[in-house]
This record gives sequence, C-alpha cells and structure tokens, in this order.
Amino acid sequence: MRSMQPESGYKSYILRVWQVERDDQPTTVAALEDCQTNERQAFPSLTALLEFLETGKSPAPPAAPDFQFDEWL
Repeated sequence: MRSMQPESGYKSYILRVWQVERDDQPTTVAALEDCQTNERQAFPSLTALLEFLETGKSPAPPAAPDFQFDEWL
C-alpha cells in the first residue's frame, strides 16, 4: 500500500489569479498557498510566479504593492 506522505520534493499549492488596475491597465497578479504549511505568497505578475515555480526563489516584494492579501482572503 502506498504511503499518504508526499514524495520528497513534491509541493502542492492552491493558486489564485486575478486582475488589478495598474496605470489604468488591467494586470494579472497571483498568489500561492502552500497546502502543507498554509504559507501564502503574492506575486505582482505571472512572470514572477513562473520564476518562483521554476527556481523556488521568491521575488523581492515590490516597493509599493498595489494589491493586498485581503483581496483574496
């Protein structure tokens, strides 16, 4: 019988994606929630999200974020 524990290196996330207005233009932003730790991380662009998924390194937070976690909690 297979163990219910995740395999080494396996990560599971809940992904949320939405649009915000940035300089009068719609911009797609995203957030991930780690299913094991419930840690949440916001990404100011899909490029930043993909970089995190590829490298595991979080991007530096924007100097003045234009969206809040409250928008998706």
